[in-house]
Amino acid sequence: QIAPLAKICTLEEFKWARMCVCSRNFGLQIDGHRTSALVPHADMLNHYRPRETKWTFDEERQAFTITTLQSIPAGAQVYDSYGQKCNHRFLLNYGFAVEDNRELDGFCPNEVPLELTLNPDDPLFAQKLEFWMRGEVNMTKSNTKRIRVCVANNENTRLLFSLLRAMNCNFDELRAITTPVTNDMRNLFSHEHRGALATYYRSCRDIRHPLSLRN
Repeated sequence: QIAPLAKICTLEEFKWARMCVCSRNFGLQIDGHRTSALVPHADMLNHYRPRETKWTFDEERQAFTITTLQSIPAGAQVYDSYGQKCNHRFLLNYGFAVEDNRELDGFCPNEVPLELTLNPDDPLFAQKLEFWMRGEVNMTKSNTKRIRVCVANNENTRLLFSLLRAMNCNFDELRAITTPVTNDMRNLFSHEHRGALATYYRSCRDIRHPLSLRN
């Protein structure tokens, strides 16, 4: 049993403690269990990419360890990597943003949140809404889906294109992606995708095609 929050602390005190934890904790694997821990002094290391150190929980030593990945001169600052993250995560969790947030290969993990909503004036609105809502839990009646994307061929970008396809398809295309595929539907798909049409898509999140200029 947990006492009501008001008997433990004020809301302001809870928010202070919560932010202390989420801005400093380390995700660890200890005795086969995923957990988090506060590690004094280790949480003072500043962020730098590419990473110069790695940290883990050493089961043999039963201790938190930080290991260098390259030579660090005496007297130089020791950095930690807070991970490859969007600047909104850095700002929210750690209170700073990286001016040129790019990896060595030029990839920028900064994301933009997009909200996608079906057009209620679409003649196929009812059919699309049924497909749009499949598999969703706790989705509001506004049928708005929110997704964060960056300039990259990653899972969220592929999902974005899947959702856009469901939003903008015509009657024949909607029939092709929501029902078992028949031979007369195959000409609706590009040649390289026809071999993957053994079954229909359970939800609009299941539509997955390689990203290309043609698509």
